[in-house]
Amino acid sequence: MSGNHEADGAPYRSSGDLADRLAQDASDLFKQEVDRLREQATATMRRAGLGTAACAGAGLCAVLALWSAHQSALRTLERSMPPGRAAAALAATYTAGAGVLSVVGAWKLREAARASGDALHRAGEDLTPH
Repeated sequence: MSGNHEADGAPYRSSGDLADRLAQDASDLFKQEVDRLREQATATMRRAGLGTAACAGAGLCAVLALWSAHQSALRTLERSMPPGRAAAALAATYTAGAGVLSVVGAWKLREAARASGDALHRAGEDLTPH
């Protein structure tokens, strides 16, 4: 027999050649997977960016709607009282609303924190061997 051939006629490869080929295949596969993940991440970021822009636009529209409602309420109050007193009445109403909402919000947040702490405590007990 001449050359580097096995008995069945296939070319003989050394274990070093096979290891090099395996490393190259693994490297190619890794690069393909990274490229696929990069494409997915880019598409996700693009969708998230569009969603964020839509939410920002909605927030701006909400602020404008609140400003319009405020102006309507102020004009209505100004028909029955002086402008300064009408503005003060609205400010007092907004302040009272903010106070009530902040108390309710703080109460709900404390309640949620307590519930989360209880859930973590129960989960810890479930994981502890008895």
